[in-house]
Amino acid sequence: MKKYIIVALVQFIWVTGIIAEETENPLEVWAAHFQYISSTGHPPISVTAYLKHSGDKYLLAFKLTNISKRPLTLFPHELPWGNPHSITLAAVTTDGQRVPNHYPIADPPIEKQITIASGTSREGDYDLPNIVQLSLAPKDKDIVVLWSYRVPGDFKNPQPICTGVVVITK
Repeated sequence: MKKYIIVALVQFIWVTGIIAEETENPLEVWAAHFQYISSTGHPPISVTAYLKHSGDKYLLAFKLTNISKRPLTLFPHELPWGNPHSITLAAVTTDGQRVPNHYPIADPPIEKQITIASGTSREGDYDLPNIVQLSLAPKDKDIVVLWSYRVPGDFKNPQPICTGVVVITK
């Protein structure tokens, strides 16, 4: 009888520990994307972002430039700012404390594809709090936000990825 009680107690503690933890570590997800970085050369686009503060919101101001010799055709929701899930984000304080993410449902709209000609750019803003729960971050620490963007298109694996970092100062 004691054996069954001990086994049940261990299982209860184990299950409670699993439920209490966040199910996904955003930094692990972000890092996992690098398993698929193309080793065949640079991505066909250049993506840059800087931190923009508008009212009480933090935004990533993106610029996507087609640096290939061919036009790039994609859906608007596939742009870095086109959908909350267009980019992968991870945020940590400068002392290593993880800032949690949340993952809202964001179904892609029905839309027509757009074409970005060679040598041209598009710009747009991404609302960081759509994913990163900045309200749960310590107010007295800088936050390092890492982003990655998988280039859409018919690429053989590994798929090209563009990455960057911004810092939200305290």
